[in-house]
Amino acid sequence: MGMKRNITGGLLLLCGASTAFADVIQLRRSVRLVDGELVHLRDVADLDGVHAVALGDVVLATMPENRSTPLQLHVVDIRNALEVDREVNWGRIEFNGGTVIVRHRPIMQSGPPLAMRSIQLLEQVKTSNRRPHADAVVRRQADELIGLDTLRGWLARAVTAELGVSPTDLQLSFDADDDELLDAFRSRDRFETRPMNNFKLSKRCDFDVRRWSDGTAQERQIISVEAWVRTELALPTSQIPRGHTLTLNDIELTERWLSPLEHNELAPVDEAIGHDSAAVLRTGSPIRQRDVRARQIIRRGDTVNVDCLVGGGVITMQAVATEGAALGDMIALRKGRERESFMAKVTGTARAMVDRTTPVHAGSKLADAAQHTKDMP
Repeated sequence: MGMKRNITGGLLLLCGASTAFADVIQLRRSVRLVDGELVHLRDVADLDGVHAVALGDVVLATMPENRSTPLQLHVVDIRNALEVDREVNWGRIEFNGGTVIVRHRPIMQSGPPLAMRSIQLLEQVKTSNRRPHADAVVRRQADELIGLDTLRGWLARAVTAELGVSPTDLQLSFDADDDELLDAFRSRDRFETRPMNNFKLSKRCDFDVRRWSDGTAQERQIISVEAWVRTELALPTSQIPRGHTLTLNDIELTERWLSPLEHNELAPVDEAIGHDSAAVLRTGSPIRQRDVRARQIIRRGDTVNVDCLVGGGVITMQAVATEGAALGDMIALRKGRERESFMAKVTGTARAMVDRTTPVHAGSKLADAAQHTKDMP
């Protein structure tokens, strides 16, 4: 009984220790300030727990007068601001994150930038083939539609979920000819709906809809929903050569309402900053996903320390990189003056490793070379 009491007491102590660290302040990497000039903790961080939420109104900084100039807040600056304003018990709060980039939310522009003019012209050709009633169609925010108990509301929820965006960042329009069916209450009728295309690779989200009433199948109809996603674009401020590591000074940010297809082609800002350009980037041309790649931490000609798992031990040797590679990439290396190269996985700056996941021929060559190095006097 005494042992059981001790075990129970130990569990209670462990539970008590775990709850003491329940509150979390998780800094974001990049945020847009909706309004005002003061930056609060709640603007730049996700707050979890009573103690963390209580710090949300702490003012961290004031935005620069130039609205196009971003503000950079480092974790140390934020921590100091919290300690100056409040008596923070860091034993109760877990603080995670690094540097946060804060920008003003720009005035929205209705169309894509000039670099996307070809896409826009293609849409103008499609528009000429629409039905006369389509001229009356207007865009509506998805968050105004998702609460409706109608087919229109259900389709709005389906599109929002499929695209994986916030309803406030999504605009939808429906063909006016479909209004009668779209405004039918789902509580009275039953609908079968089936997506007909990949919403993320198109501008129009097509549904095959069949209406049922009193257990009897009614009309069947194709409903098309046109979608626009609020998108943050990274635009180079000058021509950028291939292989250049992008920084905040290399790009300017703006927002557009774009089709899901265009939205998914673009590189998010977090994927652009700190990554290398995969091609020459033109001034003012939106950076797409194919235009960037993970930053190379090993360049051709660099000396790399290679860890080779041999048996139950690790043998380290040096080799020369025959190409550039990013973290996690497989890289071709050459030892000394040998002609043949072997493959290893990049594990860090000037560091690579060969293990069981490496191709057999590469691992065996390196193992032999490493063993030879070990046996040398």
